[in-house]
Amino acid sequence: MQSLLRYDIHLDQVFPASPAEVWRALTEPMLLAKWLMKNDFAANEGHRFRFCAKPTRGWDGIVHCQVLEAVPYNRLTYSWVGGSDMPNTMVTWILCPVNHGTKLAFSHTGFCGFKYYLIGRMLKRGWSSMITEGLPVVLSETAAG
Repeated sequence: MQSLLRYDIHLDQVFPASPAEVWRALTEPMLLAKWLMKNDFAANEGHRFRFCAKPTRGWDGIVHCQVLEAVPYNRLTYSWVGGSDMPNTMVTWILCPVNHGTKLAFSHTGFCGFKYYLIGRMLKRGWSSMITEGLPVVLSETAAG
């Protein structure tokens, strides 16, 4: 029997911002759109929402999601289906206060099989860029303003 190839994305980043500030950047639609994608997000368990980006070849630009868990300033989990032939994957954000900031642990799990293994590896580059480059800009803007 052949084992199923699996790929999960795990990234950690520490930000010089409070858990409340990081939570806002993860859950307020206008802030979330600045570093991730346009959306109709609400941090309510069961809420179905979409992320919308520019369509590309083979993808309509829409990610269908549902909030599975929302514990303010602590944990946020939602399903993630980014295309008609994509598996139902899961995104989780865990916030932990640390000295002078917040440690943000991110995971995007559920990429099984060779095709989705490759897609997961490609998505890791995008997530890494958004978390290490885009999110810090939004956090610095909200702290300054």
